[in-house]
Amino acid sequence: MSIPRAPFARHTRFEGVFLRPVVTAAETTRLTTSEAFIVPDHIIEQHVHPTSDEHFFFIDGTGEVFDGTDWQPVASGDAITIKAGTTHAVRCTSGVPLHYLSTYSPPLA
Repeated sequence: MSIPRAPFARHTRFEGVFLRPVVTAAETTRLTTSEAFIVPDHIIEQHVHPTSDEHFFFIDGTGEVFDGTDWQPVASGDAITIKAGTTHAVRCTSGVPLHYLSTYSPPLA
């Protein structure tokens, strides 16, 4: 059985970032999950989600996550959680796209 998947779309704010929904607010009120790619030499600049934790699971590529204090290296198989209200950013540092899942809990308002 094949599960239909939404196509990737460009991020509305950050160039070189592509997203598609995996779990939506229509399916549950407790979280949402997106699959994402950041192309080499691109970044999701510093920003804050005031009321949602963001959980990252990295699938491929290498990059760095700013955790409010420092840049932490990340690679395939790594996971990191950014607590609500924490300034954070993500950048691709490899020659291939940084591929990851991003889960927000509760969903972004």
